[in-house]
Amino acid sequence: MSELPPERPTNPAEQRLSLLLEELRREAGDDDRAFVGSLMRHVRVQSLLRELLSAVGGLTLAVREALALLFASRSGENR
Repeated sequence: MSELPPERPTNPAEQRLSLLLEELRREAGDDDRAFVGSLMRHVRVQSLLRELLSAVGGLTLAVREALALLFASRSGENR
């Protein structure tokens, strides 16, 4: 029998979301743990994408500032 791979440790926001989803599941009376797992995977993917886009935005800002500094110093030399 194959075992499932161990899950990553969750951060406090994921733990809170998991608790809220458990409450919703109990209220609905549905025992669909696969849904909760699927939703948590989507949340993790979106979190990783947010971090990646934030890093790309930071890099873009750094390049823009470097180019602005470079062009500002060149225009000052020609005067």
